[in-house]
Amino acid sequence: SAQAEDRGGNFNFSCQASFADLRLQAEPVKVYGPHESCGVELYAVGTGEICGPKSFKPARSPQCAPEIYRSSRGPECGVESYNQKHDCAICGQAGPWGGCKQCASPAFGVASYKECRRASFGVELFSECRAPSHGVEEWQSCRDRQFGVEKYRSCEHY
Repeated sequence: SAQAEDRGGNFNFSCQASFADLRLQAEPVKVYGPHESCGVELYAVGTGEICGPKSFKPARSPQCAPEIYRSSRGPECGVESYNQKHDCAICGQAGPWGGCKQCASPAFGVASYKECRRASFGVELFSECRAPSHGVEEWQSCRDRQFGVEKYRSCEHY
């Protein structure tokens, strides 16, 4: 800095240093407590894909148990009727005028089988269930960095 004297004998001081040149020489104040520079203690709770599925959408699909099997006719359903024939040895005599009676008998073979529903015929309708292939209905909640910070760790910081 420079000094200048005016005509009345007074001194006038001028300063060439700016405020930017001035520096505080005081020590920074240390504080103990939660702060972002101390690291994360607890992330915030949120709901999303990162947390995993809570429930899946309900639907009918091959991932579900069968509700109704297909119906069909076959030996596994039992016999509905046997073939009919005229046979004296099995059906007997028709009467005094002769001839043989007509009757149905297992000996003549099966005419038709009963209709039934069996697993071996395939599935007609699946029950409704919840499965991953049906898509996510709701996500679980969890703590994760993508949901932000709920609490920072405590430490000494400035």
